[in-house]
Amino acid sequence: MNADLIQTKHAAGLEWPDYLASMTDDQRAAWQKVYDQIQLTDKQKQVLGSYVREMQVVALSGAWCGDCVRQGPMFQKIAEASNGKIKLKWCDRDEHMDLQEQVMVCGGKRVPVVVFAACPPSSRRRSSVSTSISVAMCSSPDRSCPLRQRSPILTMKPRRQ
Repeated sequence: MNADLIQTKHAAGLEWPDYLASMTDDQRAAWQKVYDQIQLTDKQKQVLGSYVREMQVVALSGAWCGDCVRQGPMFQKIAEASNGKIKLKWCDRDEHMDLQEQVMVCGGKRVPVVVFAACPPSSRRRSSVSTSISVAMCSSPDRSCPLRQRSPILTMKPRRQ
């Protein structure tokens, strides 16, 4: 995956309110309902709030997708709890097929896929930007898919200054 592609998609991505505004009323209501139900624990907020390194994060999603409805608001809550360190942008899969082609799961165009980049877009060290972690849910019926057996849970430790 190309670092310039991730930076371009991050720049083109939508903030949460704009992403919600791009949906139909029914879709927006479903996403907002899940968002309103999510509660992070104090410990989770403490860990997320202690991050000192900024991260570019691109969420490739579909407003129509049930998995995205259930998981997307969780990503947003996590980003909000990071005190601005997780710079989450939302890209619609159907509008960003070039990115979708780069993050196919088990040979399929699946969403949601969340891509984390190693440094912020304002970094002068553009060549050091890399896609360090890609989290994907595999809903493929193909039991041979290596992602099918993996947990979608990602644990990150805050970097000390």
